[in-house]
Amino acid sequence: MASGKEKRAGIGRNVFFMGLASFFNDIGSEMILPLLPLFLTNVLGAGQAVVGLIEGIADSTSSILKLFSGWLSDRFDSRKPLILAGYTISGLTKPLLYLANSWPFVLVIRFADRVGKGIRTSPRDALIAASSDKTTQGKSFGFHRMMDTSGAVVGVVIAFILLYFLSMSFHMIFLLTVIPGVLSIATIALFVKEKKIKSPGCTPTRFSIKPFSGRFKRFVAVSVLFSLGNFSYAFLLLRTQDIGMTIALIPLMYLFYNILYAVVAVPVGNLSDRIGKTRILSIGFLLFSLVSLGFGFTDSLWVVLICSRSTASSRPSTRSAPGRLSPSWWKPDTGVLPMEYTTHL
Repeated sequence: MASGKEKRAGIGRNVFFMGLASFFNDIGSEMILPLLPLFLTNVLGAGQAVVGLIEGIADSTSSILKLFSGWLSDRFDSRKPLILAGYTISGLTKPLLYLANSWPFVLVIRFADRVGKGIRTSPRDALIAASSDKTTQGKSFGFHRMMDTSGAVVGVVIAFILLYFLSMSFHMIFLLTVIPGVLSIATIALFVKEKKIKSPGCTPTRFSIKPFSGRFKRFVAVSVLFSLGNFSYAFLLLRTQDIGMTIALIPLMYLFYNILYAVVAVPVGNLSDRIGKTRILSIGFLLFSLVSLGFGFTDSLWVVLICSRSTASSRPSTRSAPGRLSPSWWKPDTGVLPMEYTTHL
């Protein structure tokens, strides 16, 4: 629990500083992400298949390690070391893209960055919950998401300014990410405090799918099927270049994507409470499928821009609804973590 002395406008000390660390980390990440597919294809001469390989390995690495790091932090009831390790790995590896001269080197850096994300995410969420009162946990996670998204917006704006107005090279932009990276590491190391949350007689977390209901297993199967057809936003950025958008302006499209995602996320969550999480998830799947068809069968820049906005609108339902559905099919006495299973699979 967060004490009264640790509150900042209703937000606990740990929550505030973990939000600040995420803000800095996302500045560095988003200075890179909208530029990376362009760097790979235009500078290193890699094909789009290589872009897909790199992003697929990156996402899979993060998902798998979230499950393991959550179990590890519960096993030893210690979260700050994993959080610090995760931010340190990500913060210090991203700037190494400055040295990239081949796509395998980029793959190694992206892999290491996602290792950092996978290590820190589950322990960080657990520490946010432990550092909040039950009545303010929603506000705490909302604050953290706000800081995370704000960092993403700032990072894309910085990348756009450096690329469009200062004509800075990709390599130099990548190198500058060391600044927000070091700030995120220092914030965790100096200001975040450990919280012990293990209670006597609690059931140890274990890896097992058996305790889940048939409904949950079918839900996981559908989620896996959707994930197989899902694609990285990197391909949308490459598509806009293919049909005529200049490289320097592409980060702006990514910026609008992040802003629209943030704006739509809360209304979609509220709508899911009114019409049901299953329905909102189905709508998200359908909208994303239609948008994918639009990207594949048009050469109009305006249609692609509209599809991009629609993608941002569908993402909150396909990302947040699974996490909100999973607990409703969880037996609390089993000691297993449905949300981590969903993310992992």
